[in-house]
Amino acid sequence: MELVRLAKNTLKKSSVAHKWRMRKDYRDVGDRPGDEGIWSKDLEPHAFGEYSFAAIRANEPMEDHSQVDVGVRATFVGVYDGHHGDATAVHIRESLLGHLVREYLFYDLYVIDLLGQLDLSLTVLYVVAKWSKVAKWVVGLNNGSKRVMVKYRSIGWVGSGHIQQQRSVSQLMLEDAFDDTEKAWVDFVEAEHVRTPDVTKIGSCCLVGLLWDGMLYVGNVGDSRAVIGQAVGKGNKVVARQVTQDHNVNLDEAREEVKHSNRHDPGIVVKVNGIWRVKGVIQVSRSIGDLYLKMPKFVDLGITGPLREPALSNAPFLKTKDLQSDDKFVVFASDGLWENISNQEAVEIVNKHPRAGIAKTLVRLAMKEAAIKKGLKYDDLPRYQPGARRDIHDDITVVVIFFDNETRANLNEVSVKGLENMATPSELRWLQGQIITG
Repeated sequence: MELVRLAKNTLKKSSVAHKWRMRKDYRDVGDRPGDEGIWSKDLEPHAFGEYSFAAIRANEPMEDHSQVDVGVRATFVGVYDGHHGDATAVHIRESLLGHLVREYLFYDLYVIDLLGQLDLSLTVLYVVAKWSKVAKWVVGLNNGSKRVMVKYRSIGWVGSGHIQQQRSVSQLMLEDAFDDTEKAWVDFVEAEHVRTPDVTKIGSCCLVGLLWDGMLYVGNVGDSRAVIGQAVGKGNKVVARQVTQDHNVNLDEAREEVKHSNRHDPGIVVKVNGIWRVKGVIQVSRSIGDLYLKMPKFVDLGITGPLREPALSNAPFLKTKDLQSDDKFVVFASDGLWENISNQEAVEIVNKHPRAGIAKTLVRLAMKEAAIKKGLKYDDLPRYQPGARRDIHDDITVVVIFFDNETRANLNEVSVKGLENMATPSELRWLQGQIITG
């Protein structure tokens, strides 16, 4: 009998049993003491459907920052999971979308400025642009002390005396927005590090998605993740399709990538208490920030030793998805969700249950699973305040975007930020019009 009792207890504590119980009684998690501290927007409209948004703080201060921006022509999602502080995550939230909007709009205006101030025929400009199309920056010309940059994509059709812009979002714009965000952070750190040396150690994962004209553009560094729920068969079934790439050295591919980039450093990735870490300090292999692992001037020799090459990269994984009728929704979330719920579990939960509050439901289930792993009940969680709560689970941010194959008019073009109840005007409002010059 004692062996039977031990076997039952072992089964009760197994991850399989945890997940079975989690699915079976998920409704019991709602409206319970454990809900304290969960921030949510249960269901709101966006340009092409609806979205649900939720977050819970475990760190003090919270290191996850996030946003959903709604525009008439586009929807933007950002999840920024910071580490060693939240400053980089806040920086990304406040700047990356602005860089992306400027990529789309203002370089076309530079073409106008260029033509207005230089005695350069349109035909010559077009030929130079075509000849240089392999480069990101096509034309760099000096007009006195002023340098004007023009991108190849800004050159549409050239006729007699005018340019007509052919505007479209591209992976290149998203890549440049990541790069501009990193460069702006470097500028900040260079100005601040003497006064605040630890600023060199702050960094963040970055996951963004842009819905535009039936396309989903995704970019990420780090281990936050976006997963599409795709309908299969004739029944109400979905399959998970991950559209991002995890950059965590506990995955073989990411670990080998770091080793290859730092082949002269045998200690570039080491195991600490059973967990692989870059230079023994961090699990992610790509990030924004973390300059002490990227730039020699900021290296802390006592922590990392000398660096011959950057230990981390800021190059994003990029993907463009042409959305089809069987693509039902996409879940964007920080790793606090994915540490506790699999891709397939997440999309099945979203598919089977009401939209309103579904992001909050996913947060609850991740918290419940994390509590079980620590031998706790969900209702025990309020006893652990932010800071102490981090020993149980990480900050968790979830955004679920539903695709309804329709365009909503008369939307308020607003930016909703995680844990903040007041919406602000979104920079997406600048994308409403097309600028045709002549």
